[in-house]
Amino acid sequence: MHRRRTTTILAATTATLVAAIALSGCAGGDNGAANGGSSADRAAAGGSGGGSGTKAEPAAGHLASRQDASGSGFTVASRVVADPRRVEYDGQLTLRVKDLDVALARATAMASAAQGLVTSVQAGDAASSSRTATMTLRVPPARFHQVMNSLSGLGHHVSHAESARDRTGDYVDTASRVKSARRSVHQVRQLLGQATSLGQILQIESELSQRQSDLDSMEAQLKALQDVTDLSTIDVTFLQPAPHHRHHVVAKHKDTLGFLTGLRGGWNVFVTGVLVLLTLLGALLPFAIAVALLAVPVLLVWRTRRRTPAPEAPPVT
Repeated sequence: MHRRRTTTILAATTATLVAAIALSGCAGGDNGAANGGSSADRAAAGGSGGGSGTKAEPAAGHLASRQDASGSGFTVASRVVADPRRVEYDGQLTLRVKDLDVALARATAMASAAQGLVTSVQAGDAASSSRTATMTLRVPPARFHQVMNSLSGLGHHVSHAESARDRTGDYVDTASRVKSARRSVHQVRQLLGQATSLGQILQIESELSQRQSDLDSMEAQLKALQDVTDLSTIDVTFLQPAPHHRHHVVAKHKDTLGFLTGLRGGWNVFVTGVLVLLTLLGALLPFAIAVALLAVPVLLVWRTRRRTPAPEAPPVT
């Protein structure tokens, strides 16, 4: 009797377990079909959104559905590749060039070929013998090193510096805060529409103004981060020395001997002597004038006394 009762209990337990397993299998199949349908709906919605011209940026870790290549109708979840890292590149170059205008034109062409742009150019006076020019180039990060190498070939290196700063974390954090701030502003605006008294309206408007100000500040930060990571910055300084400097040095070494060198040296000595003599005459002239002023009256008195005849002596008787 006891054995028959035990057998009955075991049979009932086994039947219960089998039924539970069967029910869970059916439920799993229904859920899979439902999930597959929702994934397909999301894929269809994404396709229609792309047709409208709106481009959505997938976030890291986002699951997207795609149709199986075998055509079985099942949807397969695939992970979208995360956005590339955002790196801020900065470069500084100082080059000595023969022709400043040619160097500026070639640097501008390099920026355009790299799908970049020149944001500023400051050049010295074209009439001066020694000129300097500075320019700022903005190029895509993928072309940064290529443009730096191309610019280096425009002249002789004086200085060269490069730096890279990973701003991915800052960009992702700021973008997340902007998204939260936008949601917060939207919620406060909804509350403003539901306000029933003047006090509530004033309080909600004050809160909305503060949150909107925070949102504007974060959006400005995000835009700045996007600007420095979308386009790298290269500052170039071109130096053009005086064109006659080198020829003057060479001529100076060549003309150390020869007739012309002696003639030039003698003429310089003659001019120097004349200048010294004129300087001495200029220094003595005040003394000569003073002596003349004193000597002329004395000379006149002396000459007058010489011309006056002496009195004749009386005859002796």
